[in-house]
Amino acid sequence: VNYMQKIKYEVNCTGNAHNAFKMQLYGAATDFDPMAIRTTNKNLGVAIYDGTKKIGVQDWFTFTYPTLPDLKMVPVKRAGVTLESGEISGYVTMYIDYQ
Repeated sequence: VNYMQKIKYEVNCTGNAHNAFKMQLYGAATDFDPMAIRTTNKNLGVAIYDGTKKIGVQDWFTFTYPTLPDLKMVPVKRAGVTLESGEISGYVTMYIDYQ
């Protein structure tokens, strides 16, 4: 089963002198995968990808506006655990800067 889901977002920037941008997804990482976002379930995190490249929590990466990164997310679980059903939440803050 493929649990990867596209992240829907928009970026609107006017009056910029350059198209070279950088993005950061800032949040807390899990203790079992430093590249996965922490959730309310200590055994479950969320990995973020730009296309097929895994993006580290708090890492900056570049893109050329108006072509936006192809962001996707997929759940990742701690090895050796069985997950219980239930709701979870997690969050990151998206920062965008021009270069």
